Amino acid sequence: MKKTIRVYVSGFITALLLMAFATGAYAAARTQSISVTYNNIRLVINGTHVIPRDAQGNVVEPFIFGGTTFLPVRAVAEALGEEVRWDGNTQTVYIGPVIAPPPVARFFLESDVFATSLNFEEPPRGHGGIGVGGFAPQSSAVFTQHPASGSFVMNDITYHRGLSLELTGLAGAWAGSTTAYATSTYDTLGFTRLSGVFGFNMLGLLGGGTAQGTLVVTCADTGRFLGGADVSHYSNTQEHVDIDISGVQRVQLRFQINTNRTSAVGVGFGDAYFR
Repeated sequence: MKKTIRVYVSGFITALLLMAFATGAYAAARTQSISVTYNNIRLVINGTHVIPRDAQGNVVEPFIFGGTTFLPVRAVAEALGEEVRWDGNTQTVYIGPVIAPPPVARFFLESDVFATSLNFEEPPRGHGGIGVGGFAPQSSAVFTQHPASGSFVMNDITYHRGLSLELTGLAGAWAGSTTAYATSTYDTLGFTRLSGVFGFNMLGLLGGGTAQGTLVVTCADTGRFLGGADVSHYSNTQEHVDIDISGVQRVQLRFQINTNRTSAVGVGFGDAYFR
């Protein structure tokens, strides 16, 4: 019986709001003059006669409108032993405990264990340097997956659990251009979106130096382009990434750096996760 009453009450809770929790917001949204019938309606819940009252203890009489009997929701809920609360911000009546919605499931890209591959496609390569050509042996490149305990900084903001590609040792005689790129492949585990923040996490420019960073996300099995982001030293900002990966079993993340006249440069994909 108790369950049946609760379901019945919730079925016309919007109408009950007009009577039990009348507010300016509802009046502002729409006003309507109606004719209702008061016929000394009695309320009996689980065999007990209940006199409906509002929050101030005033008797609130049920009425009939359009063939439907309207009851004050507060009186019915309290008679059933349930808490009742009105949230004017969301125009919502809560009966029983207020339960927060479950958090969106997230799976952070934080461990080498979950990457099906993590490697350089090609080491840093450059051309046009002063007295140097081909590969840049004096430079070093590191492609890293950062765990939850690790971090890197982009524009003075600390990010965790992501990926970074960093080049160092490019100063001195090395004044030409350098390109480096690396990939990481992940099983999507049934998630439908890939999110994170992409930007520079290291940027040391010499006079006239330039740097561009690119993130490209593709389907690892078909090569289909899914999304990505580009950043430039001109703005040195971060790009928020939110890519639809619905129906994709594996994704490949490709990081690329194109730089000229720099001492060090790096890009990061911070707080990266599937959801």
